[in-house]
Amino acid sequence: MNTPIYSLIAASIFLAACSGSSSENLPATRDPGQSAWELVAPSAVAEDCQLDPDLLAQADALLDSPWAVIRYGKLCHEYYPDGGDAPSEVYSTTKTLSAVVMGMVEYQSRDFVRNGRKTGPLKDSDRVDHWLDDFSFNPDAKVGHVLSMVAYNEDLSPGNRPHDYDANGNREINRLSDVMNAVIAQDPERLGNNLEEFAQRFLFGRLGMNNSVWSDGSPDKILAYSWDSTVRDMGRLGLLIVNDGVWAGERLLSSEWIDKITHPGLEDSN
Repeated sequence: MNTPIYSLIAASIFLAACSGSSSENLPATRDPGQSAWELVAPSAVAEDCQLDPDLLAQADALLDSPWAVIRYGKLCHEYYPDGGDAPSEVYSTTKTLSAVVMGMVEYQSRDFVRNGRKTGPLKDSDRVDHWLDDFSFNPDAKVGHVLSMVAYNEDLSPGNRPHDYDANGNREINRLSDVMNAVIAQDPERLGNNLEEFAQRFLFGRLGMNNSVWSDGSPDKILAYSWDSTVRDMGRLGLLIVNDGVWAGERLLSSEWIDKITHPGLEDSN
């Protein structure tokens, strides 16, 4: 493949789901929209979800950690050893959140006109210096190199750009917050005044993720961690990915971007 695909997808969401296709070129999906999840009754799990209740009970005992199974767009099973799905820091799952939001910025800016620096649509093939005035990694890096966590390399040619996990994001990936803010600034009325307003408008609000807070609500985001969430909210994000970027019948990011964040990219890297 000649398009960088991104390691920001390193998630800790457990999902099993299915999807089809429709005559309107949108996948036939099921999701709760902005409504609260309704847990499938234990007596209906085998029929509605095609899951074995006995095996789920065994998994509860084995894992002894908060987890959930979403299948066919339904909340089929959940387990909370401490009694409830309380929000908590979900660490590097934030990288998945960040990858999805960046895909939303790309999708919402697709019709922007490029007439100079810091203008036009966001593309993974953009040079970073189109959007940023200064940064500490390779000056020839493209957005895709940063997403793939290889922009720190002095040589970005194939065979010379090994992947090294940017755990806290300070080396490179957190600068994508500035990139997204620069793109959003072109149309604040529609997209919001900053990345926080954009995320509230196009992700948290649309998906009914009412128990999620990213970087304490700051407009400048930490992409590597800083998402406080619940298992149920994480399930909504995962289901959006499984549903190919469509939620409640509306496309929120492109199928191509979903493909990029769920498949390996640079053949010579990770």
